[in-house]
Amino acid sequence: MRNIAIDLGTSNTVIFMAGRGIVLNEPTVLTVDANDLLAVAAGEAAKKMMGRTGETLEVIRPLKAGVIADFAGAVGMLKVFMKKAFRQTMYSGNVALLAVPSVISAVEKRAATEALARVGAKNAVVIESSLAAALGAGLAVSESGGSMVVHIGGGTTEIAVITLGKIAVGTTLRYGGDDIDEEIINYIKKEKNILIGALTAEKIKTETGGLSDYDKTIKRRYRGRDLISGLPRSFSLSGEEIHSVFEAFFTHIADEIKSVADKTPPELTADVIDKGFTLTGGGANVKGAVQFLTEQTNFKCVAADEPQLCAIKGLGKMLEEKTYKRFLE
Repeated sequence: MRNIAIDLGTSNTVIFMAGRGIVLNEPTVLTVDANDLLAVAAGEAAKKMMGRTGETLEVIRPLKAGVIADFAGAVGMLKVFMKKAFRQTMYSGNVALLAVPSVISAVEKRAATEALARVGAKNAVVIESSLAAALGAGLAVSESGGSMVVHIGGGTTEIAVITLGKIAVGTTLRYGGDDIDEEIINYIKKEKNILIGALTAEKIKTETGGLSDYDKTIKRRYRGRDLISGLPRSFSLSGEEIHSVFEAFFTHIADEIKSVADKTPPELTADVIDKGFTLTGGGANVKGAVQFLTEQTNFKCVAADEPQLCAIKGLGKMLEEKTYKRFLE
C-alpha cells in the first residue's frame, strides 16, 4: 500500500493516498454497541444516528479540541475508515502523515501516533495543522518572507506566521466551529426554551447564521423539544437573532490575530501588512467571515479555495514531494 496522510479533525477525518489523492472524507464520529463496545458505524452513517439511538447504541466523537479524547474510540473509528478506503482494517504502508494542532502536549502527540500505530502505521509523522493548511492553500511557506494563516477547524483555531518552512510565531485556541454550534444550542435554549441537537445546530450555522452577505431577516423553521412540555416543537429563526453568536466568536479570533501580529518580528510583520492573511478550515465558509476579519484586524483577509481541505492538501503535497522527511525523528 502507498503512503498516506490523515487530517484527523474534530469534525471531519480526511485521508489522502499518494498517487490517488483524497480517498475518504467523513465526519469524525463513531457508533458503538453499548454492551460490547464494538463499532457499529463510523463517519456519515454514525453522524446520522446522533440523537436517534436507544440504550443499546452510543454515538461517540473521539476527538475534542483537536486531540484524541477517547483513544479506543479513535482506533475503532480509524479501523472502519481504513476498511472503507482500502478494504482492509490495517494499513500496510510505511509512512502515515498526521495533522495535529501546533500546540500539543507530549501525551497528546503520543496518543495520536499510537492510534496510527494500532492500525498498522510503521512511521507516524506529525505535522502542524497550520503549516499543512498554509501549504495546501498555496502560500509560499518555504520562502524567507512571512505568510500568515488562520486555520479555523471544528475544535481548534490556529493562527501562525510561517517563514522558511517553519512557524515563527503562532498560537492555538482550543475552540473552533463546533463551539459555534454549542453557543447556538445555548441561545435557542435560553431565548426560545427549546432544546435542539448538534445536527440541528450545525444546520442552523450553515443555513441561517453568519456575519454578513445574507438577508438577516429571512426566517427558517427548525424543530426541537419544548423544555416545559417535553413535546416536539417547531420554531422560526432568522440570522439577525443569532448574529451575536457569530460576532462574539470572530471578534475573539480577530483579537488573537492582532495579538500574534504584535508578537511577530518587524520584518515579518511588514510582509503580513503587505500580503494580509489567508483563512482556511471549515470556519472560512461562515458567511461574511472574510469581510468581518478584514474590518476588525485592518489586515487583508482572503479565503483559500476549498478551505476545509487545505490541511489534507498540504499533507498530500508533503507526501508526494517527500518533504516530510525533515520531520522524521
